[in-house]
Amino acid sequence: MLGFTFSHWRRQPWRLALIMGAFLLSTLADVLTPFYSGRLVDAVASGAGTDEVAWNVAMLAFSILMALALAGVVLRNAAFLWIDRACGQARQRA
Repeated sequence: MLGFTFSHWRRQPWRLALIMGAFLLSTLADVLTPFYSGRLVDAVASGAGTDEVAWNVAMLAFSILMALALAGVVLRNAAFLWIDRACGQARQRA
């Protein structure tokens, strides 16, 4: 079984690289989330409601957080979709 799996992935190195890259970038988005959450908290705590610079920093941090969340979800779901398609092709060959 393991031999079949390795030989299957060996025939599709581009797909394996794509899946691994998507998971890596998704994990990177998850790792960066606390950093930008901290920036958002710092900006709000410093008075983002009254200071325009703090408000801009808070909005930038919030926008980056939303982009990271979206990227993480999209990349993770794309990777699982690519795994499902690869398994479907393997089932057809077997």
